[in-house]
Amino acid sequence: VQCKYKGNEQSFHKFVHALARNKTCKILDLRANKIGDAGAIAVSKSLEIKTSLTDLNLYENEIGDEGASRIADALKINKSLRNLNLGENDIGDGAVAIGNSLQHNTTLKALILQYNGIGAEGASRIADALEINKSLQNLNLYGNQIGAEGAGRIADALKINESLQNLNLGLDNIKDEGASRIADALKINKSLQNLNLLGNSIGTNGTERIADALKVNT
Repeated sequence: VQCKYKGNEQSFHKFVHALARNKTCKILDLRANKIGDAGAIAVSKSLEIKTSLTDLNLYENEIGDEGASRIADALKINKSLRNLNLGENDIGDGAVAIGNSLQHNTTLKALILQYNGIGAEGASRIADALEINKSLQNLNLYGNQIGAEGAGRIADALKINESLQNLNLGLDNIKDEGASRIADALKINKSLQNLNLLGNSIGTNGTERIADALKVNT
């Protein structure tokens, strides 16, 4: 059963309270409701209780690092969620908490964090998780300006990770240096099937390094 919500703040909290007791809703779409940190915290409490929800869409909800951190805490406990969309919020440092939670979570398959300003530090913490996590298959970090440093840490993780299949690093300002680090990882990684490096100011050197790596990657 797919559930959607559109309403005011007062009715939202009633909705989330009821959701925690609901046993049939598996897909929850809360896109563009401006729930903010307070709403995200309310949702996190439901995630700690609810065991039937598999898909949660919190895209474009003005969630900051506090709300993201509480969602992250819930991910350490929740065993049912498979797909989480936190795209186009402003979680910033909350990505550190998300990364920490992924070291404990064993069920999440897809995580969307596009346009969240997580930077190199957030990417590094997520990379730390990728070295341990064995369940995540799809990761979207599009538009987070993780730079060459963040891309380098993701690349290091790809040399170890055996579960990630789809990785989106578009518009992340990784340039030649970051692309070269990714290329080195592609020579080792055996699980990645789709990689997006759109709009990263990758020059000739980085492009050639990627091309050479693809000759080896099978």
